[in-house]
Amino acid sequence: MLKFLKNIFMQKEIKNEEINLNELEGWIESNKKIILNDLNKKTDEIMSRISNEVRKCNENLRALENAELANPKIPLRAKQAMEGNRETYIKRINLFLAGIDLKEADYGKLLDFCTNFEIQAGEVAKSTFKSYQVLQHFFANESSDIAKNIKYIDDNVKEIRHLIVSSKVSSIDGIKNEILGLRMRINRKNKLEEGLSGKEKLIEELKELKAGLAEEINDFSKSEEYTGFKILKDNKASIEKEIGAHTASVIHSFSVLEKALKKFSRISLEDEKLINNYLVSPVKTLAEDKGLRIKKVLDNLKGNLLRNKLELEEKKVQKSLSEIEKLSVDFFMYFLAAYNELEERLKNTCNELENNMAEKKYIELNNRMGLLNLQMERLEEDIKGLKQESGKIDIQALKTSLQEKVNSALNKCIIIS
Repeated sequence: MLKFLKNIFMQKEIKNEEINLNELEGWIESNKKIILNDLNKKTDEIMSRISNEVRKCNENLRALENAELANPKIPLRAKQAMEGNRETYIKRINLFLAGIDLKEADYGKLLDFCTNFEIQAGEVAKSTFKSYQVLQHFFANESSDIAKNIKYIDDNVKEIRHLIVSSKVSSIDGIKNEILGLRMRINRKNKLEEGLSGKEKLIEELKELKAGLAEEINDFSKSEEYTGFKILKDNKASIEKEIGAHTASVIHSFSVLEKALKKFSRISLEDEKLINNYLVSPVKTLAEDKGLRIKKVLDNLKGNLLRNKLELEEKKVQKSLSEIEKLSVDFFMYFLAAYNELEERLKNTCNELENNMAEKKYIELNNRMGLLNLQMERLEEDIKGLKQESGKIDIQALKTSLQEKVNSALNKCIIIS
């Protein structure tokens, strides 16, 4: 007795069945056949019952059609009402029975038939309600038999619908599509992982190249060749600074004289172009003024200033005269000698830099480093994108979801491997 009770209350352990994804479709198909065989037997039996009931209903319709009134002495008007309602009722029921097609082999279409049947049955009930009520007064047994036939057919159609829905054959067909979808996602994830692996391997190779190139750049920057190049660049910058300091005095002087020279150029037309050139670029013009024509211009300017012919303010006149005194021939000669020497030194240094290959090599090395960095940045972006896309494809979650649907549809307990 205790053993019996123990067996009742002990839950039977359900053993999990592990099935490989590649074998799942075949496994489902074999289980579907079992379900369909059972479903076919049950639906065939029900369809046979429906066919028999349709035949009985047709017999009962003929019986109703041929039935005689129990009291033939009813008023003519009542008899005409009976005949009209009987004819309408029989015609409507015959039309309804003719629409019952039990040849559908596809369960999806058979399910549609069940749905349409329920709709048609409801419409027939509404459209024949009045006729049926009238016939109940004259042919109660015959009309009741037909109503029972239709009710029995309706119950059996509902039973077919229940069997199909509870068998979940439509869910099984949907599962096949999900298996295909899962395989596609697995293939996609595998391709993403392969692409990710390849790009990660490539970026490691680029890191090694970058480390080697960084070492090469570092060694080259300490080399005698590059040190000599930097000295030349420093020399160039130093000479340019000297030239800037040396030319500042001339630029300043012509800036001070600008107003006076502009006024003077209007009355000294032969010197107008030379004066304008000095005002625009005093150092360049002085270097090109081989005969120092500017000295004569300044002497004439001085005379005009002393005679106040330029109509300048006294303060401006005195300032201009003071600046002219500084710009002697000796000043110009000394300035040009020093300037030409500096320019020559700058030219020679620039030529040396131009012929020096160290800068080109250094630029080339850094360009290679820039390209490597760009390649690595793009690879890192690609890797990030691949990881994000791959991370969104959760194969285990997809398998678990599929497992639940398979187990629910087939009443099994499987694990997809």
